[in-house]
Amino acid sequence: MNPIRRLSDLPKLLIALTAVYFLASLGHFTHNAEFICEYPNLPASLTSAKVYAVWSAITGVGVLGFLLIRK
Repeated sequence: MNPIRRLSDLPKLLIALTAVYFLASLGHFTHNAEFICEYPNLPASLTSAKVYAVWSAITGVGVLGFLLIRK
């Protein structure tokens, strides 16, 4: 059995679901970051920049997994 080598070898459903998840998580985290001051009982140390940093880290793990599945 040959491992997946190219993006075109990945099932189209996987690519579509990955794109949908990327956009949904970006929207969710953006909303949380922009309205963080409206959430009650959050520590003052939690900032919009930290929310975006966490999204970047989570997305980075996803991108790494996506790249590894191609090898």
